[in-house]
Amino acid sequence: MEGEVYCNTSETYRLEKFEATGDVNEAGTASEEQLIKILGAAPEAFLGVSNITSKPVNRWLHCWFALDYPENDAELSLLTADLIRAREQYGENFVLLPSNHLDEFLWRVRSLQPGAFVPGRVSYSTDQEDWSLSCKPACFAYQREYRLMFGECSHKTTEPLVLRYHAGFADLLEKNPQIKILKNKSDAVWFKLNKDECFCCPDSHH
Repeated sequence: MEGEVYCNTSETYRLEKFEATGDVNEAGTASEEQLIKILGAAPEAFLGVSNITSKPVNRWLHCWFALDYPENDAELSLLTADLIRAREQYGENFVLLPSNHLDEFLWRVRSLQPGAFVPGRVSYSTDQEDWSLSCKPACFAYQREYRLMFGECSHKTTEPLVLRYHAGFADLLEKNPQIKILKNKSDAVWFKLNKDECFCCPDSHH
């Protein structure tokens, strides 16, 4: 809200042990520690053993949960289940960035550093060949990640990037708002989300 954009490196997530944030294959490659165990030396000592030696794949990352509008009961139930799981892992407090403010938010964030800036949805796959900065293992699909990727960092760095927009984002973001979707032609609640509750009532929205 106050303008700080905190970004971790790919290596930080590769080394993280907490299930919700750790991904040993973040950016489609193993951590420096794991590569040394596998190769017997730092990966820089080898040519072509991994994509880390052939192309830049490590950036600073800032991540959001994408709250998609459900089109039917099946999507509603899956969204609610994913939100409940995310809330159990990350906590119940949340900040909402309405879609009509996304472009302005991205413009402000882009202005904070001169390097590469790549925003976008993360895809998910069971095929290890697909894994990269923009594609994660399917087991993380419940996170529905929208990722902001900044600059380029070395494979082994864990130093975060902290950006500050001094005017803040309070005019764009909403803290712990109440989000409610009603069933068609009814006052009955189809979906509800706030700090204290997250539930849905499938059936008969359409």
